[in-house]
Amino acid sequence: MNNRKGWVFAPRISVFIAVVVLGVLLSFVIPTGIISQPRTQSTTQLRPAASAIELGVDGWSAGAVGLSWTSGPGFWYNHYYVYYSPTSATGPWYEIGSYTTALTFFATGLSADTAYWFYVNDTYLSSSEASNSVQVTTAFAPNLLQIGETYSTITLEWLDHTSYSSLMGFYQYSVLENGAQTAYKWQYLANISTYSTREYNVTSLTEGYAAEFQVQVWNQCSTGCSPVLYAESSSVPIVARTNSPPPPPVIPPTGSSSSPSSSNTTESSSFVVILVVVVLIGYLYYSRKKKSESQPEAPPPPPPPPQVPPPGDNPPGQ
Repeated sequence: MNNRKGWVFAPRISVFIAVVVLGVLLSFVIPTGIISQPRTQSTTQLRPAASAIELGVDGWSAGAVGLSWTSGPGFWYNHYYVYYSPTSATGPWYEIGSYTTALTFFATGLSADTAYWFYVNDTYLSSSEASNSVQVTTAFAPNLLQIGETYSTITLEWLDHTSYSSLMGFYQYSVLENGAQTAYKWQYLANISTYSTREYNVTSLTEGYAAEFQVQVWNQCSTGCSPVLYAESSSVPIVARTNSPPPPPVIPPTGSSSSPSSSNTTESSSFVVILVVVVLIGYLYYSRKKKSESQPEAPPPPPPPPQVPPPGDNPPGQ
């Protein structure tokens, strides 16, 4: 009878051991590097200021934040969940990622110049440990400017506000155009892989050409990210244009003055001529009058001689 009880009890022990072993094995089969859809966490309490897990910020851009933390206290394994809040340090919190052994996280798809709060929760066996919370304000989007132009070129320059680090690495700059020569669709003009090059010259344009331009800043996470992850932030599009041709000269009609200055000159010349003529006439008149006054008056003419009748004529009354 006792042997039968031992035979019945043995399978129960075997099943219990099998369940425990299966649970331990499944705890390791957890996908790494996958960002889940935002999921509200049940608690909204303030995360502890100090913890066995020390969370820090390892760079940020206009659309991404790099996080890194110290290892948790778990002996068998550490399973990390990453949470963020776009509201405050008291939540509500949303799960954005889970890892098994990685101690870094690359949060992407964020808005520029916006404050976010993050913390990490470590689950090991039947216990858990929450890290401190950190607050990060993402960078401004890149600023794009037109700094020069000719009749056939446009020169662009931009500012990059990313805080680069080993986790928030530089990948490339991309220059895009939306205009007539790109069939009014956004197309890539160039990809620049040198961090210090923040200027681009658009060439082979026509006089008076105008189009929209934009620059993108690409960051990459290759240290601690598998596979390599990328984040992109774009500037506000600007309208840039080449120089326009100068206007054609204005040709006056035949017989008219070519410009206001020549018209004024002609009027002045006419006035001078009239003035000279008036002065000359006055001078001639004055000279003639002066000459007539200086000559003596002529004597009166002598009286006519008496009339003598011809011979043979008798005087009247005789």
